[in-house]
Amino acid sequence: KGPVAFLSLENVEPLEIEGTMISANSNIVLAMQYISCQESKVIGKGTPPGPRFANPRDFCSRRWLIDSDGKPYDGEACTVLSPAFKTGFRAFGSGMRVCPGRLLAEIEILIVLSAILCKFEISLEDGHPPMALITSFTETPDIDIRLVLKARN
Repeated sequence: KGPVAFLSLENVEPLEIEGTMISANSNIVLAMQYISCQESKVIGKGTPPGPRFANPRDFCSRRWLIDSDGKPYDGEACTVLSPAFKTGFRAFGSGMRVCPGRLLAEIEILIVLSAILCKFEISLEDGHPPMALITSFTETPDIDIRLVLKARN
């Protein structure tokens, strides 16, 4: 899932997608949120199911953890599945126009989030109303998100 709702592309050669032919120089609009939430019929592609085979539309914090055989995490030793185009993670684009700072940004995100999570317990404010996404050029919450950060002991 990425913050950009749509991505517009143009193919330079004829293209076949699941049996449908698209002629050269066609404008193709990809609905990124929709694509990122689809279950794949091909093993190893699409959003990973996670340890309890969670629906791709549902939040599952463990969906990116895999065992040494590449299967969903089962509670034993695990590793992190690198987010990639094939695994439904497209926040930095793909192909010729992939963000050149993607790897640096991913490392920075990991370091900053790890530091925050080590020092604080984070929760929504008591009585926080449910949130939904508003789609325009990007996806944003429909209300202000009120977090409570409590220092860890």
